[in-house]
Amino acid sequence: MKILVVDDDTQVLSALKRKLEDLGHDVEAAPNAFSVIVALDGEARFDLVVTDYSMPGGMNGCELAEAIRTCGFKMPIWLFSASDINEKMTKDAGIERVFSKRNPQIFFEAIEKIRKEGE
Repeated sequence: MKILVVDDDTQVLSALKRKLEDLGHDVEAAPNAFSVIVALDGEARFDLVVTDYSMPGGMNGCELAEAIRTCGFKMPIWLFSASDINEKMTKDAGIERVFSKRNPQIFFEAIEKIRKEGE
């Protein structure tokens, strides 16, 4: 599966990218929302977008999801964040699932379930 991961914390971004690659996924990392718009470049090249919520200096994760949906992309968007998030707000933004960085195992189990379903 091709996954786009967005997080402004470079250590988190790097660790998440490595872990997803270890699970067998093709992963592209983006340090901010602007990088995502550039990475998409009018083409849905990703099977899943995983974004942090709080990203200073630009769009937050919900605003990024809204921008992706406004561009017409339909791939799943998941929020993986340490912030406490209002689930109605995420649903309204087009985010399908919300995961806490405080318990990453649940996130990785969901990723594995998708991988197994795709085999």
